[in-house]
Amino acid sequence: MNKLLDRVELLQKLDTHILMQEEGQIQEIAKKFGISRRRIYAYFQIMKQLGAPVVYNFEKHRLEYKTKFRLRVRINTAPKVVPPTLLYKKIKDVTLKKVMLFNQIDEHICNKDTGGTKEFYKKLKMRDHRVCGNTLYEFKKMGADFYFDRTNKTYRYAKKKRFNIIIEVVPFKMPSN
Repeated sequence: MNKLLDRVELLQKLDTHILMQEEGQIQEIAKKFGISRRRIYAYFQIMKQLGAPVVYNFEKHRLEYKTKFRLRVRINTAPKVVPPTLLYKKIKDVTLKKVMLFNQIDEHICNKDTGGTKEFYKKLKMRDHRVCGNTLYEFKKMGADFYFDRTNKTYRYAKKKRFNIIIEVVPFKMPSN
């Protein structure tokens, strides 16, 4: 599976783990998710950068949110929906930064102002057109359905379906027992 989707999935699993109030030492939690203890701390930092108030309660031996929050991640293919791009600027993880890049690609394709790959890389502020081509290939591999329209010299979505990834941290109310 795609590295980006793997990381997003792990963030969702950690969120569920916290909401279910499951107990366990950090080493046990890391083992449960098949990652190192060091890597689990990196994911906590990503969650904090996204605004989630995650802490480890040493008395109860579990992860908790200081306030009631929920991490929600979804792939959006609805037309005319703009992702909350300000949120992505807080992300420091290299793989999750691709979310921001993929959403910029989505925005340009939707506005039909891409030009060819050699022009598009300048708009995305990439190193060169080959890196842009590889990124477009990755974007397509994730499920984006687009093509290059040779008559208008721009990329377009097939069936007018957008493809952006939205990561949000939202307040929510826990269901009462």
